[in-house]
Amino acid sequence: MIAIALALSLQDFEWARALDEADLSWTWGPLTVDVGGELDLELFAYGDEAPGVSVEDAALRSDHYKRPGQADSAEGGGRLKLTLDGALGERITWFFEGRIDHGAPFDEGEAVGARVEQAWAEAALVDDAALDLRLGKFAPPLGNFLPRHQPRQNPFVTFPLPYDHITTFMQPADTAAAVLGRRARADVKDWRVPIYREVYGVGGQLSGQAGPATWAVALTNSAPGTWAFDWTGDVPTIYLRGTWAIDGSATAGASFSKGSYNKDDADGIPSDREASDFPQTLAGLDLQWASGDLDVFAELIWTRFETPNVDDLDLWSWYVEAKYTLLPGLFGAARVAGMAFGEIEDAAGVSRHWDRNTWRLELGAGYFFTRNLFLKVTGQLNQRSGKGRDPDDDLLALQLGLTF
Repeated sequence: MIAIALALSLQDFEWARALDEADLSWTWGPLTVDVGGELDLELFAYGDEAPGVSVEDAALRSDHYKRPGQADSAEGGGRLKLTLDGALGERITWFFEGRIDHGAPFDEGEAVGARVEQAWAEAALVDDAALDLRLGKFAPPLGNFLPRHQPRQNPFVTFPLPYDHITTFMQPADTAAAVLGRRARADVKDWRVPIYREVYGVGGQLSGQAGPATWAVALTNSAPGTWAFDWTGDVPTIYLRGTWAIDGSATAGASFSKGSYNKDDADGIPSDREASDFPQTLAGLDLQWASGDLDVFAELIWTRFETPNVDDLDLWSWYVEAKYTLLPGLFGAARVAGMAFGEIEDAAGVSRHWDRNTWRLELGAGYFFTRNLFLKVTGQLNQRSGKGRDPDDDLLALQLGLTF
């Protein structure tokens, strides 16, 4: 990886630099518009099964996922994102992101996703960003990964374990037998993820800053575990977040959310109940720290799914991530993560973990040929604890990205 990157860096990338420096902005009176975007191409190689939802993400977002199909290694994918952002006067800013993507299986020759990912406007209600109001479709204030999930900022090809790992819970209709029985089955990718990727939802957010503290309160129609194809749901979720800048190098944060992970008309919700009667509750702590060429991020997350037919489904997840700049443009990274599941009672009244605890180790490296052209590689080792099925799902992923 390093040898390839350094060799390629000797080539002429003036076209990429020219694209990065191109003036794609316009001004009409108080209105300013900037055009941008990103093209990402990915290749995934893995064992018998693909871990998480990285390979099938495009199909899941578009609700084109075919059950119970399994993608075969190796798989390619990619996405093109186009953005418009700007301002209206001194107090109003806005942002729009459209996305077209292609996922596994790559050789079918058809795009599986085209959608509006984000579209919001934000007004500064008080000077100096002390109080802002955002309305539209956006990612909620949750943890410290979502603000840096874009490929150019994420040192890995993949998302951290809590944002990617499939659990054996699927929908409100699940019984204890169904949840426990899935532990011995191959993962189906529309089972529930604790936090599904960016969690884009429609709603509003009020945020502010006071000295070293920041805070945000948001109300959207997507809970952390809502399927991507249900991000147009009709049941609200509240998000709360606060951060404290300990000093110039460290920031601590806390997050909370509560809301239904399903629509009101979801299968399995009793006719005399509503989706909001069965929420997902999440609480988390996070920390980021920087010193010289080293950046460290960590999150600890607890979440609970309440269901009509099963005991509360609790789980703890965490990750610690470090990135180190080795040379200008060249970096290495490591991320270790875990997920531990609570207990429910089976038909015989015996308490059992509702899914098998999971561990993940990721090692990665990347090189920026120019400020907007980069190549990343990620190696991922996955392990499930205890007796039973441990799928062959280790992963090697490559990503080539170009922003403009």
